Amino acid sequence: MKVNREVRNGSIFWGVAIILAAVCLILSSLNVFSFEEYGLSPWKLFLAVLCVGWIAKIFVDRTYATIFLPIAGLFLLFQQTISILVGKGGADIIPVWIVILSAFLLVAGVGMVIPKDKRRILGIDVNHPGRSEIYLNAENDLSDASIDDIAGSVRVYITNKDKYPGHGRIKVSDIAGRVVIQIPKNWLVINTVEDCVGRVVIPHQDETVCDQVINIDCEDIAGTVEVEFV
Repeated sequence: MKVNREVRNGSIFWGVAIILAAVCLILSSLNVFSFEEYGLSPWKLFLAVLCVGWIAKIFVDRTYATIFLPIAGLFLLFQQTISILVGKGGADIIPVWIVILSAFLLVAGVGMVIPKDKRRILGIDVNHPGRSEIYLNAENDLSDASIDDIAGSVRVYITNKDKYPGHGRIKVSDIAGRVVIQIPKNWLVINTVEDCVGRVVIPHQDETVCDQVINIDCEDIAGTVEVEFV
């Protein structure tokens, strides 16, 4: 089976991040160096790596409006350290609620400025606020469809199934959320799964009754990706 290179590269990044977190924990427990001196901890560094990875993925996927969320996360993680470095003794520079609210307001504002046909925010259909449903046209959208979700709940439906040309591909990237994809039961799912502390559910199929093929590439971190056959 051919492994999707983008999914594989993502797996390598997160694998390295987890290894670095483990190394930081070991070094800290051995008192090789102290994180506490600068208001740091191994978990803060690990979460910072995740935020940096999130920023990198935003540029790859061109979901630029969401970049304020990981930036806000980095600021909150290192606010105490920044405060120490600027001589404020570790006191909060900006209240947490202001940082979080500002980040979401910036995401919403920038998302509205971006032309509708180019909006892609967290894998949600941003042209219809409040909805977490995505409809893919089997005739046009499945040649290289991409679903991105972060801490959300997304359901994916396929329309115009009778005009499916065959051998499509859906790339799913989920972080701490839930993505459910409805696939016609006569379509054989060929999957590539990269899972880290998550759950990917693809029911068993009888290949003898399948007359179409679709590839699903899953990259899941601490979330759930499910395929439902209908």
